[in-house]
Amino acid sequence: MKITVENIWKQRSQDYFQESIGYWKLIGSSGLLGSTIILFILGVIYYPDFLEWLPQAFPVSFVLAIFLGWFITRASFRTLLQEADILFLTPVEKNMNLYFRQAVVYNTAIQITGLVLILMIFSPLYANKISDTESLWLFFLLPVLLKGWNLQSAWQTHRLQDGRKRNIHAVCRFSFHTLFLYWFFTGGSMGWLLIFALLLGGFYVIDKQSQSQNGFHWLHLIEMEKRLEGRFYRFASLFVDVPHLQSNVRNRQWLAFVTRFFPFTSASAYKYLYLKTFVRANEYLGIYIRLTIIGAVVVYWIPDLYGKVIAYTLFLFMMSIQIKALFLHHQHQFWFRLFPLPQTQLKKDFQWLNGLLLFVQSVIMYLPILWLEGSFLIVALPAIGLIYSFVYSSVYLSKVLKT
Repeated sequence: MKITVENIWKQRSQDYFQESIGYWKLIGSSGLLGSTIILFILGVIYYPDFLEWLPQAFPVSFVLAIFLGWFITRASFRTLLQEADILFLTPVEKNMNLYFRQAVVYNTAIQITGLVLILMIFSPLYANKISDTESLWLFFLLPVLLKGWNLQSAWQTHRLQDGRKRNIHAVCRFSFHTLFLYWFFTGGSMGWLLIFALLLGGFYVIDKQSQSQNGFHWLHLIEMEKRLEGRFYRFASLFVDVPHLQSNVRNRQWLAFVTRFFPFTSASAYKYLYLKTFVRANEYLGIYIRLTIIGAVVVYWIPDLYGKVIAYTLFLFMMSIQIKALFLHHQHQFWFRLFPLPQTQLKKDFQWLNGLLLFVQSVIMYLPILWLEGSFLIVALPAIGLIYSFVYSSVYLSKVLKT
């Protein structure tokens, strides 16, 4: 097929979808799909209890307006641009309108779908605490319209050379979204509609001015594409092997002390390496902290014993899937093979770290239970955590890990 500006998006999007679907199939088979379904079922079962527990004095309208305003304002665009496009496509930028229009349509469809899922989660909260089911259609319609407008407006800011102006524009959009949603949730005066219309008119003038005076900031668009692509690959690497993933290393000096507990000898080499990788590379530590905190909150909040045990075990299982990806982090780096150490030590040390991290998570998720009364819970959950950590790390991993 002859490569033209008109079919570049079609070819690149086909390649991207084919690769993404392959990764999502592997991610789904890793256990994430089953965990998500179980979490969804638990959410459906205990959502009414959460609504009943929420205090009447809690500012639902204010908090929900801020959260949805932030979510609506978020606007990243996968353009599938490549670094070589600066050389080959910038000379024909005037003919790239169809390419960029297709990119905006794709991103709009994906992000509005995500927004609708979020709105479905919060719709019972809206109907129970803010309004009623009769206005539920407006709860879906207005945020979707705001999101569509936000994406169109945000797209024009990517013509700006100054990143500070893009940030200011985003803050202004967030303020507008939050104010509008709060007005809607609280049933504000209709006179505010004139103010909102004037603000939209001001955004329209600024965006049109930016469109007429500036071409696209290609370096910024390519940098954003690389960042979003890397984010997807890092997420996929938590479940499957991604050979071409570039590691993202963070300088976390405040956690440097964790490796000082090991003697600086060859016997501790792999423990040292994997623990440093867990603390500093990619999103391993961040996901560990988030899942642990969410798990502790969920286990504490669920009212009955069986729900607590299911949620407790489920979060341990989800974490074990994440940590397992750490084993493959260095597999495609040649220097890793130069360690003059037996491969059995590599496997053994990773199992040790895996068991340690799962045990620490199980203890942290158990701590909120100490605030509750119930002798069986005090014994049951730590026992489940200890047994799961040992069986998964010492028995299961010894069979599935391949060095």
